[in-house]
Amino acid sequence: MDLSHLTLVLFGIFSSVRVVSYAPQIYKVAVDCNRASAISYATWIIWTGANISTALYAAVNLQDRFLAIVSTIYAVCCIVVLGLTYAKRSNLAERTAQALARTKLRRSGLSAQLRLAAHRQAAFRLYGQPFDPLGEMHIKRICRQMLICDVLLLATKISSLPFGTRGAVLAQDGYAA
Repeated sequence: MDLSHLTLVLFGIFSSVRVVSYAPQIYKVAVDCNRASAISYATWIIWTGANISTALYAAVNLQDRFLAIVSTIYAVCCIVVLGLTYAKRSNLAERTAQALARTKLRRSGLSAQLRLAAHRQAAFRLYGQPFDPLGEMHIKRICRQMLICDVLLLATKISSLPFGTRGAVLAQDGYAA
């Protein structure tokens, strides 16, 4: 075996190991509770850039599809690590939960407003006072806002369900599947 074959074999072996070696890092970032504090953005951005430039160099200058594909796979793995790190550090799940809580609170406040407006309209009619078109418009506005809250809450619920169970859970909650 000459030197060129030996280097090709070594490249193949270590490239295979390298692809697999990203998996533990991706897993660690995904389950990390410290907002992925051990991940350096600068390092992973440099590695991503190096892999992308290697892929482009291999494709354009060397016409080596294998090296281009392998380097692209490396870059994708680096981007996954960066994306997971960003999600951990941006508190995406926490902000989503806070927005959901605010929407539920807004919905309950609108429900109370609707109840008051409906009682007011009923009192107008009960005591023979003239029809209040502004009160009717107010009720319609509250109902539209409640509908928006309901759609947001439903969308949040749907997006948090595993794909195959969405219809059954929504039907159970009274929504059309």
